[in-house]
Amino acid sequence: MDHQSQSGSMLKTIWETLPKRPVTLFLVMLIIGVSAFFIDTLSENRILGVFIPAAFTQDKVQIYNNSQNNSLLGLGEMMETKTYHTTFSTQATSASTSLLMTTLISSTTTTTLSTSVTLISPQAAIEVHCSPSPYVDCDGSLMDESTTNETFGVVLLRRPGWMDISRFDFSKCQYSKCVFQGDTIDNTTRLIIIYTVGLNDNFKLSQRWPGQIYAAATWESPPHTHASFLSDKNSYWNFVFNVTATYRTDSEIFVPYARLIFQPTPKGKRPNYLEIAQKKTKWIAWFVSNCRTPSRRHEYVQQMQKVIDVDIYGGCGKPCSQGGSVCTEDFPAQYRFYLSFENSLCTDYITEKFFKLFTPNAHVIPVVRGGLDYNKHLPNYTFINASDFKSANDLAQFLKQLGNDPAAFSRYLEHKDMYRMKEKSGIDNIGCKSCQYLHTRKQDHEAKVYDMKDWMGDNRCYEANDL
Repeated sequence: MDHQSQSGSMLKTIWETLPKRPVTLFLVMLIIGVSAFFIDTLSENRILGVFIPAAFTQDKVQIYNNSQNNSLLGLGEMMETKTYHTTFSTQATSASTSLLMTTLISSTTTTTLSTSVTLISPQAAIEVHCSPSPYVDCDGSLMDESTTNETFGVVLLRRPGWMDISRFDFSKCQYSKCVFQGDTIDNTTRLIIIYTVGLNDNFKLSQRWPGQIYAAATWESPPHTHASFLSDKNSYWNFVFNVTATYRTDSEIFVPYARLIFQPTPKGKRPNYLEIAQKKTKWIAWFVSNCRTPSRRHEYVQQMQKVIDVDIYGGCGKPCSQGGSVCTEDFPAQYRFYLSFENSLCTDYITEKFFKLFTPNAHVIPVVRGGLDYNKHLPNYTFINASDFKSANDLAQFLKQLGNDPAAFSRYLEHKDMYRMKEKSGIDNIGCKSCQYLHTRKQDHEAKVYDMKDWMGDNRCYEANDL
């Protein structure tokens, strides 16, 4: 007999023995109904407990449940690929510092928040899932196999001064059968990478051999690229490139500023996160040198400062020479949060401002604001997303609530500490990523050309709508 038939038979037997008084009958049936729901749900393993700070009321859960991507403070898609069983090590000091659990009904691709909220013990064991994304490596394994034994020639044109040619030392790459040819193109060259920042029609190539692939490379947002093809549809470079090598997740050669890897520290070797949280003395730090930007981040921070202290260092605030060690290794010990605000709100644009905080002993939570879909691509409960709030005031109010609850704040620190910035996973990996592309590409891109104005320029950035 299957599970549903057993349940039906059991309920029929219970019905025949029930008292027939209306009030009593109603109460008994209510208990049976609730019990049957939980038995059925648990039998199918469809309940997942997720921690949410106690500062959230049920109303706030409902508000953020209705926000973009049905996400809550960085909770996006949760496709289980690697599970780490853990018990959060910090101790709650009172009922007010306990955490909230919201029941999640899992599907194969997304996670939907319910509106029911229940207090749970902060010592409850939970499962932490690593969800792979273009920015998150769950196991460090190499997935793609080489499709050829050929050795490819690679050229880099218009190399920026900050890019050392050692990045094209293919002997250190997992795919090493490539030869760096500097800026000399001949008939043995397969991939020509052209740095497009400031590229105009005065720069042209005299010859192009069959089978060569041209790659447009940039790590600047469109407003700071200043290339002729962004403003002129008839630019010489508008229909030349076959592939792109950028921070965009849809680039054939995806080269972000950095990536994360899932590396949880064994429980017995972790620091006391509650103690770390309790020793925090300051609220928010922000290191910034570009004050007036398309994202209007400076105006946004000014709104935050009406509610919460934001200490600004660098060209737009106090010089680091006056800030002392706070500008280096000491700032994570003092501050609760760090502003990882991008200069432009453009598709997939995220820089080192976020990733540099995922290093050992960097016990500070990033607050993000930019064009990337953070909730989709990055681990939940490792950051606070400004886009989850209607205004800078709302964000600041929440940060104060979270920061004033050491037990809740410590769980963000512990969850974030399960990830590390992966070495040589960003722009310094451009050479290896290029060689990997040549050896693993599933199709020939020589016949494809990009309308660069459309791909990079038109409608790829948006104006700030939270001011």
